[in-house]
Amino acid sequence: MNAPIIEGCVDSHASALAACRGGADRLELCASLYIGGTTPSRALFKQVQRDCAVRINVLIRPRFGDFLYSEAELEEMREEIEAFRDLGANGVVIGVLTPEGELDEERMRSLMDAARGMEVTLHRAAGRIEIMAGCGVRRENIWAIYDWTGVRAFHTTGRRGPLDSGMVYRKPGVSMGLPSLSEYELWRTDEREFEACARIVHTLNTAH
Repeated sequence: MNAPIIEGCVDSHASALAACRGGADRLELCASLYIGGTTPSRALFKQVQRDCAVRINVLIRPRFGDFLYSEAELEEMREEIEAFRDLGANGVVIGVLTPEGELDEERMRSLMDAARGMEVTLHRAAGRIEIMAGCGVRRENIWAIYDWTGVRAFHTTGRRGPLDSGMVYRKPGVSMGLPSLSEYELWRTDEREFEACARIVHTLNTAH
């Protein structure tokens, strides 16, 4: 049986460091988690790789929205996969659907070919398959999820917040993005929250 693991889902250097200090076994590195996550920059990857001694899987998602991609978007995704492979990423997190919502096996295969032996996680869709519990995993529900499902791999941001921005000057009524999102709230992984989650997950080794 695989050992229990906890993966930190992070979109910044600060969150990556907090997750690693909190006991993450692996990171899923993204950008813009507030819209579900997109492909991170290579510069961010290199910073996290330098400062966090854990495996890093990179989300490959070119934009917000659905998982029905054009040929140009798929080309972009393949190039990103190859670039992160060359930079030493442990794996990639990918997902492609048909217009009917089924897994697009042909296009997935082209992305997996680009990964060439990297670890591949299937994103937002359900020889070795490991099921990972994600979306809403918190210290309060890890034991319940384990008891109900037997899942031993968990995926969490470990966030507490939001944190208030350090900005003193604030211009009301002017937004660089969606008006519903405050530019003065920061969402980051909280080291203590992640550590609490990790402590629970790692005790699953002794669970009967």
